[in-house]
Amino acid sequence: MTQPILALMKKLNRQLNEFSFHLQSVENASLEVICQLQELEKELHPPSPSPLPMSINPEFEINRLNYITQKQRKKDELELDLKNHKMLEDKLKDKILRVKTELNMLEKYFEREQQVQKRQQQIVQDNALDEWVIQQKEPA
Repeated sequence: MTQPILALMKKLNRQLNEFSFHLQSVENASLEVICQLQELEKELHPPSPSPLPMSINPEFEINRLNYITQKQRKKDELELDLKNHKMLEDKLKDKILRVKTELNMLEKYFEREQQVQKRQQQIVQDNALDEWVIQQKEPA
């Protein structure tokens, strides 16, 4: 009876380790995306505006707008990636919580089973001792 429980607990511990490792890697990827977003934000919104030129060069302005549009698309993609990472983090955290709960329940069940077995062994030992005492008293 204890072997299947221990095997299940071992399997759940492995799952817990895998989920924790996966969660850590997803959190690291999220941090990388956040850093990339911050860099893009700095590129899109420089801290001090440059002075207005005396004349506007249409070709330069078109290139600048294309650059800004490209960076904005990249930012949108990164924000979507970050959202997906957060959803995956939430799912992994839920799985980790579920596995921890299952492990906790199994540990409590295992402890109760061990206590029951100890009580049964104690009863058997007490009965054997009582039987021995009775046998010792009979010949007298």
